[in-house]
Amino acid sequence: MARLLPSDVTPLSLSLGETAELRTLDLLRRRLPQDYVVYHSVHWSLSTASRSMFGEVDFVVVNRSGDVVIVEQKAGQLEETGEGLAKRYEGVGAKLVAPQIHRNQDGLRKQYARQTGGLLTIDYLFYCPDHRLRGSVGAGLSVDRVVDAGEAERLPDRIMELLPAGTDSKEGARVHRFFENVFHLVPDIHAHIRSGERALARIPGGGLSGIVLAVDMTPMRLRVRGTAGSGKSVAALACVRREVEKGRRPLLVCFNRPLAEKLRAAAPEGAHVTTFHGLLDRFLAAKGRSIDFQGVARSGFWADVQERVILETVPDDWRFDTLVVDEGQDFDPDWLDILRLFLREEPDVLWFEDEDQDIRHLDGRGLKFDRQLRDLGFIGFRTRSNFRTPQSIAAHIRDVLPDFAFEAMSPLPGLGVGEHRCERETDMARRAGAIVTEHMRLGLRTEDVVVLSLRGLATASLAGTDKVGPYSLSKPTGAYDALGNQVSGNGQIRFDTVYRFKGQEACAVIITDVPGDLGDLPPDSQVRRSLFTALTRATVRADIIYGPPHL
Repeated sequence: MARLLPSDVTPLSLSLGETAELRTLDLLRRRLPQDYVVYHSVHWSLSTASRSMFGEVDFVVVNRSGDVVIVEQKAGQLEETGEGLAKRYEGVGAKLVAPQIHRNQDGLRKQYARQTGGLLTIDYLFYCPDHRLRGSVGAGLSVDRVVDAGEAERLPDRIMELLPAGTDSKEGARVHRFFENVFHLVPDIHAHIRSGERALARIPGGGLSGIVLAVDMTPMRLRVRGTAGSGKSVAALACVRREVEKGRRPLLVCFNRPLAEKLRAAAPEGAHVTTFHGLLDRFLAAKGRSIDFQGVARSGFWADVQERVILETVPDDWRFDTLVVDEGQDFDPDWLDILRLFLREEPDVLWFEDEDQDIRHLDGRGLKFDRQLRDLGFIGFRTRSNFRTPQSIAAHIRDVLPDFAFEAMSPLPGLGVGEHRCERETDMARRAGAIVTEHMRLGLRTEDVVVLSLRGLATASLAGTDKVGPYSLSKPTGAYDALGNQVSGNGQIRFDTVYRFKGQEACAVIITDVPGDLGDLPPDSQVRRSLFTALTRATVRADIIYGPPHL
């Protein structure tokens, strides 16, 4: 089975419905072996600069050696003119196919040579699954490079005839890096990483990463306030990757342990990725002063740990050139001072946060760090562009939570937000199960769905429940593996809290423990901030289960 990059088209299929390009993509995924990677521009075709760069190129297939076949697809009927095959567009007229393909080939060759100094081996196929050739294809287009309706299902075979599997090589790796850059592909921190295989996702036009990496400041002191879905975690990883490439030691710290685990899986070798508390734990363990976690529930436990760290001398091998903080709104005011103990003189510091998602503190507008960061010479940048939330969910958020300002940049419509009510908390498991069943009918998989509570894990209404309907729940066990990662029990549907799921996403999010009197709560209440955070985790569909008032 071939790899698709970007990696997952399930959300796209659900949001846009079946299209000619998606049918082709599924055909290539199923019929091409794992020796091939298919780069596709379906997802961001409405807005990305990559699309205009390639014109009408739909698929780029690359083998292990780095040889390339571009597949140009035209759905519907074509015109067989005296000058060759043409496609007629409303308001534009007929456009010849052959010149377009050759322009794309030449453009790719020139760009590759300019960026790498190498020569790109590139061939082409023209795919017209709805048109059967009746005559000549015209000048500039070879008949043996056309796959028409009569042999549409043989497209993968024709690709393999032109493009043998090849063997792994440095040149092949360089070609793949080139296309990852051209398509603005970055490690997908939300994907499950299996067998060491990287999952890559597309960011539009370079996204927030491109802006942050373009800032020229020495030493770097940048505070980025980005709304949910703006690409903060992706930008944080991009900064870390750049520091590693420069031979520097970066430290990436966030509050949320599950997010830290995903960031660590996508980070380059040489980067130190952890949570704030995880950093303290490992540092004291390295000094032979391991933390006794039996008293972790005691008030003041972590304050005592912080005091122990402050009293220690930090050796050079525990000092870093660059600090990158992700989800900084979750941090307590004194944490930055402690993190500075682990930095060399004149370090670069990048701080990413979203005050609207501050659900740990009563002041949800990020005021606690204003003076501290200003005194340290930080400059600020703010973005309200949300590339994750589809249009239908964004519209619902604006209606229910109008005080949270953001601009929905995703072109996908999504499947909207369902609202449900339970008179008793004991009904939540049954109602959640019914929602999951409906999602399965739509074509979602159990791994695409997550159930979140606005409460803490111990007090959630589903805390003592093992199933929602017929579906078993996978919940955190409280244990950790040898690498320090959270262990969850076996189950079909993930259940967690919005506190622990911050910075992550899922196709479908079912939100529980939402008070029935939500509209009576102050605009900046923690409950409303928590609901905003939960809704912006969903990439396709969200469901809210309202409970009794004052839940």
